Amino acid sequence: MPLLPHAYSIISAVDQIHRICFHRGGRLGLAEVFDRLPGFLLSLASDDELEGLASAVRVEAGCARIAVQESLDPLEMRFVVACEVGRAILHLGHLRRWQLPSSRGLGNGAALRAQAQIFGAELLAPLWALELVATSSGNRDDAHGLAQRLVEVLEIPNRIAEHQARRFFAIRSSLPLYGLMEAAEKPGVFESEKNVNVALTPI
Repeated sequence: MPLLPHAYSIISAVDQIHRICFHRGGRLGLAEVFDRLPGFLLSLASDDELEGLASAVRVEAGCARIAVQESLDPLEMRFVVACEVGRAILHLGHLRRWQLPSSRGLGNGAALRAQAQIFGAELLAPLWALELVATSSGNRDDAHGLAQRLVEVLEIPNRIAEHQARRFFAIRSSLPLYGLMEAAEKPGVFESEKNVNVALTPI
């Protein structure tokens, strides 16, 4: 699935939610997300009630009702709920008054499922938060080691941690910006040969 048409909607919506929740890294509490984003209602359901699905969401009368299978592993449940939050916002028009971006009309079927899963992964394990974990844990060059740490710190399923860790290292190695930032950390890289102090004009 080509991601460029969907990237803005997903990342922008997640970024706004992080700002609304004052998220600064570490484990994101979904209870706090529900407290700060109005109109979400979460309930546990049996496998029979969900007809074999892990979860379901419907939006009616301004409320996004999320039902999740009660037998799910706690880490899996966190991810599934995060995906359903994404479905409600991206595809079902929930919280339009908050002007959160929507990706309605950008795909269907498998594409919509993929969008919701990407939303869930970014909500619980955004790449900027991975940078913090990688730096604090010393896993700046070990994707598998970083993934194990992400499971512990962010409380996400191992497969999601492995996926996000691989993305993190792939993006870091491909973006010139990361090389520039790493170079800037080395003493003297951007210093003038004459050590001239440049006065910056406030804007």
